Amino acid sequence: TIMVNMDRFFIAGLISTAVVAYYTTPLEVLARISIIPAAIMSVMFPAFSAEFAKNRARSRELFFQSLKTIFCLVFPIVLVIILFAETGLSLWINPEFAAKSYRIAQIMAFGALLYGLNLIYYNFIQATGRSDIPAKLHMIELPLYLGLLWFLTINFGLMGAALTWLSRIIVDFFVLGFISLKLLKN
Repeated sequence: TIMVNMDRFFIAGLISTAVVAYYTTPLEVLARISIIPAAIMSVMFPAFSAEFAKNRARSRELFFQSLKTIFCLVFPIVLVIILFAETGLSLWINPEFAAKSYRIAQIMAFGALLYGLNLIYYNFIQATGRSDIPAKLHMIELPLYLGLLWFLTINFGLMGAALTWLSRIIVDFFVLGFISLKLLKN
């Protein structure tokens, strides 16, 4: 939760409270995309847990089917947002707001896709009884994230904060994905 909200505090403190809305508006809208993978994972978590203990082959099937399902549901939404972020924000709010916020929305849309896939990794790892792994990863990430957030926000403003947010999701995507695949092989 600290990493999820820290970027807003950095933006307000390092740039200005006046620009926080240009960052948080796309972030809050795109956070709604995570409802789709979260709903799927609420069903899949018990299945992952039961199948991992007794039938690894079925566990692998469920894992890869979940990845495919979430990708197929979320990718079209993300693609539309990436392609039409400026137009959508112009129509919804106004062209001035869109000009300052649409690139942030595009970055966050890509992050929303990866985040949805990360939910599979995160839930799968937890379902195998290894809840310590994501916790340890986040403990390692926290100081690195805060340092990068400070540096990029100071030097690149809102774009730097958005890229820091995306970088954390990318790290989780690769690390948790790698660990998930390793657990599937065992």
